[in-house]
Amino acid sequence: MKQILYILVGLTILSCQNNSEQISSVITSPKTGQKIILSSKLDSTEISEMTSANLRLLRNEIFARHGYVFKSQELNDYFVKFDWYQPSLTSEQVDEKLTETDRFNISLIKSLESNKKQSSIKWDNELQSYLDLIPMIKLPLDFECENGFDIPELDYENDLVNKYKPEGATIIGKLYQDKDEVALVYGYPADIFYPLISVIDKTGQEIREIRFFKLGNCVGDAGYSATTKGTITKDLKILTKTEIITWDSENEDSDKEVQIFEDEINIK
Repeated sequence: MKQILYILVGLTILSCQNNSEQISSVITSPKTGQKIILSSKLDSTEISEMTSANLRLLRNEIFARHGYVFKSQELNDYFVKFDWYQPSLTSEQVDEKLTETDRFNISLIKSLESNKKQSSIKWDNELQSYLDLIPMIKLPLDFECENGFDIPELDYENDLVNKYKPEGATIIGKLYQDKDEVALVYGYPADIFYPLISVIDKTGQEIREIRFFKLGNCVGDAGYSATTKGTITKDLKILTKTEIITWDSENEDSDKEVQIFEDEINIK
């Protein structure tokens, strides 16, 4: 009986050790110089300086570790060099095996790949020189209508800034740039700091304007209060939640009525 018990305890310990086993990538972090640990959630700072090619390999290594059979001959030839790569599963089968950490890391790497792709797009004109002065905003970006944003230090006396920046606006950052358009975030200081997104084409002509929230959804007055919180997501959506409270301002004992409104806006 004791022998059986010892065996069960031993198997349990071995199982726990296997479940907590660290999986080191074949790719090294350019920041730390150490192998990247794929069994833990990645920190964007340790992989943000990677080349697009290495980010692609790192992302696909997660699938390779689960035995995915790549359709790309290039990826197959790369991973087949490693003893641990045992290709046998379809994408559907691998998807069932992905852990929460796997999915987190895949999403993070995809986001960095997307940012690098966007930042590599350059227009061959003067407007691009202005855009190069504006930092890319890191997404997701949370905001509250009563609070402002971190404002980058820019030279507002610069000739390009004076030429292309809308009058009265404060530059907050750049959301994306593709071959046809760029999305810039500006703020307009007032009693409330109102941010908006200006999407312009290669000529600097505004294509569309997108407000983070409606003007009436961030005010306070007698018997009325409205506040809005929201997020700009990595897939370029504005998600907002507005709370509106009304009451009889002339009656101290009046009940307050609370209404909640949620909204979703596609930026691109």
